[in-house]
Amino acid sequence: MPRQLPIDMLNESSKEIVYIRKNRPLLKKLAKETHFNLKEVEALALIHYKICKEHGSISRTLFRDIFHSGLDYTENIRHLLVDKVFSAMIQQNALHINMEQWVRGFSVILRGTLEERINFAFKVYDLMMTGRIKREQIFNNMRGCFISLGSDENVDETLKDFVDLILKTLDVDRDGSISEGDFKSAVMDKDKLLLECMGPVFPSRDYQYAFSTTFTNNIGDF
Repeated sequence: MPRQLPIDMLNESSKEIVYIRKNRPLLKKLAKETHFNLKEVEALALIHYKICKEHGSISRTLFRDIFHSGLDYTENIRHLLVDKVFSAMIQQNALHINMEQWVRGFSVILRGTLEERINFAFKVYDLMMTGRIKREQIFNNMRGCFISLGSDENVDETLKDFVDLILKTLDVDRDGSISEGDFKSAVMDKDKLLLECMGPVFPSRDYQYAFSTTFTNNIGDF
């Protein structure tokens, strides 16, 4: 005789099945429009469902906790950027990230093409959401990442020199600001390492791998 599952597990399983069936059209659409297959989309959707069921809608604060624990956004610079990653994933002034945004966001973060990652990183760096990154924004992006190593070190001067270097490298049309086109040209034509020149937007390969194992066996290369 097969082992019986506790009734609460059966109820939970049935709720998940209902959730998947209810959202089937959207899940199929996401499987066509992202880098995940249908099973992976369903698994990611269920992760979102379970988090919301346990903790409520995924707000900026909860999102921060998830990325700190699951994707190691704990070092100083990643900690500063995680709120901007949240904003880039919702792509609007919403207070919570819904399931579709969750799946689409992870599609870029974990498996995005270079062009998709360029567009995403630019959104993270574009603090004012104007389509232009100016000197002041670069300074603010990097301000908390420069830690003084000695009492005589002028951090602001060091940062100013770094900002000047970024502008010189990325401001392709020399108009005093970095457009998305400038950023794309610099990364694709000069050096792909410029993708995260204003701070690491994406998780490390090890944590991308570790997180991916929570919802798929199709890990691929990291």
